[in-house]
Amino acid sequence: MIRHHLSKVFNLFIILALFATPLTATAATGDFQFAKRLGGTGSDTGYEVATDSSGNIIVAGHVTGDADLNGDGDYTDDGESSTGYGSTDVVFSVFNSDGVFKFAKRLGGTGTDRGRGVATDSLGNIIVSGYISGNADLNGDGDSTDGGAESGTGFGGYDIFFSVFNSDGEFQFAKRIGSTGSDTGLALAVDTSGNIIVGGYLAGNADLNGDGDNTDGGAEDSTGYGGYDVVFSVFNSSGVFQFAKRLGGTSSDIPYALTTDTSGNIIVAGLVNGNADLNGDGDSTDGGAESGTGYGNNDVFFSVFTFLRASASHSANSTKGSPRSKISTALSCAVLA
Repeated sequence: MIRHHLSKVFNLFIILALFATPLTATAATGDFQFAKRLGGTGSDTGYEVATDSSGNIIVAGHVTGDADLNGDGDYTDDGESSTGYGSTDVVFSVFNSDGVFKFAKRLGGTGTDRGRGVATDSLGNIIVSGYISGNADLNGDGDSTDGGAESGTGFGGYDIFFSVFNSDGEFQFAKRIGSTGSDTGLALAVDTSGNIIVGGYLAGNADLNGDGDNTDGGAEDSTGYGGYDVVFSVFNSSGVFQFAKRLGGTSSDIPYALTTDTSGNIIVAGLVNGNADLNGDGDSTDGGAESGTGYGNNDVFFSVFTFLRASASHSANSTKGSPRSKISTALSCAVLA
């Protein structure tokens, strides 16, 4: 099983280095503002951080066992207990712009769960994503038996998920997608309309719309693919499925980053091997960037899709590489007027 960890940390720590920039002609000083450290006595990792329009800071990752989630150095406060959970759990903590703790949530089940993405929308809602195994608490109530997306029935190994909470930490909804194999959610984006795009990799036929059924066809069908495939699914701000795309070839392909631009285009980046479908039509022989000729092992790719109501049209793609192995680990999108 492929596992790509972009950071390996044994204490979950946040260095929130906020830099003071005076509105004068003088040079910025880079004055330190504050920092927070979170975690327990086990192995904890912070993977992602986001801010909202009010300046609140949201950090997400995973922890093992009881863990300090508010930065006070004590992991015996309410909500910090690992009782009912197990192995590693998804967590996110929210601090205001002055570093004052607001709230935290722990998600997951008794297996290995990872929080790999966090984002906010224009309403201040917090979206956290990653992967989970088996029955898993996705609303932060400490109970993994509420049904719906919390049930692991029909899935297997690891599954991709995302959960949405409002700015006060109240649960809104959650979605689970994946196959009967091991699937990993690595990327998350939210566009200006509040649409949620979650990405990762999986193998075989897979539920990509969150209905618990992997036989709906389209991107859910793995025919013509193999190994691990790049996938992303789009849901609107109310959790209604919009569309999904599967990319890749017969080898293992992985997306590491997602972003959107001001026009609503969706850009996904990562690595592919050999000939690979980069436009989501199920065919890896269209030529151009889809051809692996002249490249080797892992190649960097990105594909761009236009969000048109309930469908996505492919805009462009590109593959860059050399005979050596390349891995794309981050993506930024700039729109030039």
